[in-house]
Amino acid sequence: MINFNNLDIDTIKNYLESTNVNDCLNNCSNNGLCNILNSTHLLCKCDTYFEGRECQFNMRPCYSNPCLNSGKCIEDMSDLKFECNCTEFHYGTYCENKIDVCQNETCSYNGVCQDRKNMPECDCFYLYEGEKCEIISAELKTIKSIISITSIIAIIILVTFCLFICSMDLLKLCNRRKKRRVRRKVEKIKLNYINF
Repeated sequence: MINFNNLDIDTIKNYLESTNVNDCLNNCSNNGLCNILNSTHLLCKCDTYFEGRECQFNMRPCYSNPCLNSGKCIEDMSDLKFECNCTEFHYGTYCENKIDVCQNETCSYNGVCQDRKNMPECDCFYLYEGEKCEIISAELKTIKSIISITSIIAIIILVTFCLFICSMDLLKLCNRRKKRRVRRKVEKIKLNYINF
C-alpha cells in the first residue's frame, strides 16, 4: 500500500508516471506501507516491531522462539525483552537445563537410575529386580547362602587347625617336661647308686 497523505493529485500523478512503484509495493512485507521519500524514491514504513528496508525483520523478542524444551516465551514489549516460563523439569534463561530426576534415586544401590519421560526409572543389575531393584532373585539368594555356608565351614576349619596346632604345642611342652622329670629321676637314682 502506498501512503499519499497530504499530496495533491498532480503530484501523485507525476510521481506514479515517473516512478516504478512495484518495487515498493512488492517488497514492503509484514503490513509495511509504501511512503514517498522524494520525487524518485519510495520507502517502506514498517509496522510496529518490524524493521529493515523491506520490513523483513521481526523485532519481537519471542518471534525466534528462544525458549527451549517447551518453555513459554513471555514478551516485555516496553523494553523488547523476553522471559522464558519453563516447565517443571527445566530451568535457565532459555529453559536449556534439565532437572536431574535421578538425583535422589539410589535404586537400592542395586541398579542405575535413568530419566525416562521425566520420571526416574531403575535399570537393575544382574540378579536384582523390582521397581527400586530391591528384590533379590532366588539365584542370588542361593549364591549368598552358599557363600555364607562356605565361610562358616572355612572359619570352622581354620579354628580347628589353630586348636590342633595349639594342642600339638601343648603336647610338645608336656613331653619336654616329662622328659626332664624322667631325666632328673634317672640322675637322682644314679647319684643315689654312686653314693651308696
